[in-house]
Amino acid sequence: MKKTLLVVLFVMLAASMFAADLSVSLDAGLMIDKNGLNYRTPTTTDESDYTSSMMVAFDGESFGGSIDIRSEADNAPYAFEAFINDEMWKKNYKKPDTWGNMLYVRNYSVYVKPCQEVKIAIDTGAVELLAENISWEPIHAASLFEVSSSPSLIVTWDVDAHLQVIAGVNTTLKDATKPWTGLGVFASYEVFGLGKFIAKYESLDETLDAGATWDAGLAFQLLALDTQDVYAGYSLIMNKLNPVQHRVEVFYGLNMDSFTLSFFDSLEIKTENDLDIGNRAALKFSYYINNITPSLAVTYYHNFGGGTHIWGAPDVGSSVCDLINIDPRVAFAFGQGTLSTGFRYTLNLKNSKLNSWYIPLGISVSL
Repeated sequence: MKKTLLVVLFVMLAASMFAADLSVSLDAGLMIDKNGLNYRTPTTTDESDYTSSMMVAFDGESFGGSIDIRSEADNAPYAFEAFINDEMWKKNYKKPDTWGNMLYVRNYSVYVKPCQEVKIAIDTGAVELLAENISWEPIHAASLFEVSSSPSLIVTWDVDAHLQVIAGVNTTLKDATKPWTGLGVFASYEVFGLGKFIAKYESLDETLDAGATWDAGLAFQLLALDTQDVYAGYSLIMNKLNPVQHRVEVFYGLNMDSFTLSFFDSLEIKTENDLDIGNRAALKFSYYINNITPSLAVTYYHNFGGGTHIWGAPDVGSSVCDLINIDPRVAFAFGQGTLSTGFRYTLNLKNSKLNSWYIPLGISVSL
């Protein structure tokens, strides 16, 4: 795996010499809680499960790509030492698929553009056309392959100035009898700068017969307001032609000079067996003052898998929870980077003994 990391990174850097735009971003973080200094933390990017990462990306007229290398939270302080120490690496990197990896490639992508209207990509990340900026979740009616980290072949076709079509095939590359484990397609149409309508279909398994599980969605993005962002979406999962999950989402963002306000709500109804309802609502304010950005975010989870969520996961609604996260934060901008800190208090409305807190500390640099 270490050789793979080095080879992939070398290829990315070498290819970037011929590309028009190269970017590198570095993130690192830790937290302080009641147990003292702790390296397992959601860093300043909120719901992330890592404390260090490096993203290298390049974009050119005819090709480009990116690679995201991360270190898991448990081993972040030792990642670099292990990377240059073969014995330490072999001892701690026996199971590259398990939690606790020292270094691993979270996502990678490579694309070519045979012409201006067509882009062909191999990507291990999700395809997200609309993503809100509070908890970094997509509008799922406008996303593909959210529950998979396997490579996908994705083709984007800009038919004209208004219509775009995106189609993709996902595969694990492990079973020759199942050449694909999911496929999906978008059709996006922009109406004269006023709004964008998106229709989606995604198969969630390797068959297209009547017993297949599939996901369909409709989404809308309002484009007519310069200082406001409005997204809305409805998603439906069907299993054997029976509706088993519904999801309704709305996002609103207001940007006025230095002040920003964001609101996101996701309502999910699971109907496969008993009726289960989950909801997550988030509200965030921020204000920019001379390279300093204080912010306050409040997020409420009800019956949302213990506070985490994967669209299409069977455990949605299976664990009863009522949680409120309160996040005052402050970010200090310097040159090409940002220092961030704050405080998170989690209020458990079911059991106050489970209330918790931590202080995040983070730094990010973009080159």
